[in-house]
Amino acid sequence: MIRHIVLVQVPYHADRTETEAVFLGMQEIAASIKGMLGFAGGRNLDKDGLHQGFTHAFTIDFAGIDARDDYVANLEHNQIGHRLAKLAQGGLGGIMVMNIDIDEISAPGPKNKKLRKLQAFWG
Repeated sequence: MIRHIVLVQVPYHADRTETEAVFLGMQEIAASIKGMLGFAGGRNLDKDGLHQGFTHAFTIDFAGIDARDDYVANLEHNQIGHRLAKLAQGGLGGIMVMNIDIDEISAPGPKNKKLRKLQAFWG
């Protein structure tokens, strides 16, 4: 399984309606991809200063790299990726993306207990 992690620096003066529309658009595109297992995202809640300017984040779990690649292709086709870059502080410099391979998700408790939960929300 691939976990797609995106951190975004949205400036304080950014249009809130556009910000919401862009992130909801990303969620909708993710939901349309066969192999998308879960989407979660939202605004940073902490004021501890450790966020390094990143104000928003989301993660998407994909069954494999092909599903992630389909998602990226749809971002380009629908121009939502371009809108995200335009929204971010400094363009692409205000976006951090990582993809990690997570074959097992474990929870505290008995060993070998696997946690699989479908989810999709922005909030």
